[in-house]
Amino acid sequence: MEIKIGVSSSATHYEFYVQDNGPGISLDNQEKIFDIFKVAALKDRFGQRGNGIGLATVKKVVESNGGIIKVESEEGKGAKFIFTLEI
Repeated sequence: MEIKIGVSSSATHYEFYVQDNGPGISLDNQEKIFDIFKVAALKDRFGQRGNGIGLATVKKVVESNGGIIKVESEEGKGAKFIFTLEI
């Protein structure tokens, strides 16, 4: 697995991204993954089941600080999570 991390800034926000080359996330699951206790797949590549808390927590922290979070992904082509935080 390859992971890339980046950051840029504007006058009002920092924009961060985390990108991987994993299995990707179907369009049907892209909103669901930010809901508490919801998972897109039953098991990860190591055979472990997720609990659906991680991305829901990240979304709550980001939004409570005036930011937004989104995902760009296609099945089989990895995923890129982008989030902003106010300066």
